[in-house]
Amino acid sequence: MSRLYIKSSATENFLELASSKEAKVAYAEIKESLPEVSLAVFGAKDLSSLQRSHRHLNTSQISKTVPEFIAALRHPVKEKEGEGAI
Repeated sequence: MSRLYIKSSATENFLELASSKEAKVAYAEIKESLPEVSLAVFGAKDLSSLQRSHRHLNTSQISKTVPEFIAALRHPVKEKEGEGAI
C-alpha cells in the first residue's frame, strides 16, 4: 500500500499519511490553520522509496499527526537549534 507525504519548504518535516482521503483532510486542515504556507504532496510505496526517488529531500523528520506537523510549521527555528554550536 502506498503512502502520501505532505511537505512544506518552511520546514524539513514531512507528514506521512496512509490514504488520499486522509491527505485531503490533512491538507485542508493545514491550509485552514496556516493559509500562507505552500505545500507539496508526494506519493511513494514507503519512506525508502521516497528517499530514492527524491534524493534532494531530507526525509529524516516524519510527523504522524496533523497537529505535530502544524507545530513544526509554526516553529521551524526549534528544529534547527544547535546548528553551528561547538
